[in-house]
Parts: sequence; structure tokens; C-alpha cells
Amino acid sequence: MKNKIDYFNLQTQNRMELVEKIAIDETLKREEIAELAEHESSMVRHFVAQNQNATEEVLARLAKDACFEVRNSVACNGNTSSRTLEKLSNDCNAAVRYSVACNHNTSYEVLVRLMHDTEEVVRRFATMRIKMMGGNNQ
Repeated sequence: MKNKIDYFNLQTQNRMELVEKIAIDETLKREEIAELAEHESSMVRHFVAQNQNATEEVLARLAKDACFEVRNSVACNGNTSSRTLEKLSNDCNAAVRYSVACNHNTSYEVLVRLMHDTEEVVRRFATMRIKMMGGNNQ
């Protein structure tokens, strides 16, 4: 067995090390990802939210995180459900709402609402996504 990384004692000073070992680590089991989603470091939770093996349950929980970077990573994750994306579309942070508009799991209805967002960049991208969908409710 390869050396197992002790994520809970991993120093969070080296960002790239965390990306490699948490966000991209496909060997992490669902239980380990769920446990790391509760880590005290927002940086660890941020990278957990990027992991493509994160379950919808973990992503839904991280979508409520106090740290906007964590919520933004959830909004970017291709495994995030349309229901969680709908909740994130009301986020107080424009970067999170922009990421919701970028996610291909975001529903047509949410994109239509984001076309009227307070931030121009969110409105523009939501409009572009609607046009890419052919302007049809899909």
C-alpha cells in the first residue's frame, strides 16, 4: 500500500500541495471527502469542494459554508446539483453567482433570473448561456 497522506495534519501553507492532494486525488474515498469537508481550514474545504468525487450531499453542505471561496468551488463543481446551484444563485457574492451561471447543471429558469442580476458580468454570462442553449427552456 502506498503511503497514505494524513490530510488532517497536512500543513496548509503550500497551496499547490493541497490542490494535488485533495482536489485532484481520485483515490480519496467518499468517507474521507466527507470528513475533510468538516476540516477547520477553509482552504482544505475549498479544495474538497473541487474534488470530482465529492458527493452531492457533501457539496450541498459546503454550499452553506461561511467562506465564499468554498461556496464558489461548489458552484464550479460539475457534480453540483441544479437544486444546490439554485440556492447558490442567490449568494451575496457575485463571484459565486457568476460560477453558478457558468455551471452546465444550472437550470434554464435560474439562468433567466441571473440575466437580471445586480452585477453586469453575471447578467452577461447568464445571457450568453441562454443564447448557447438556443434561448429555449431545456
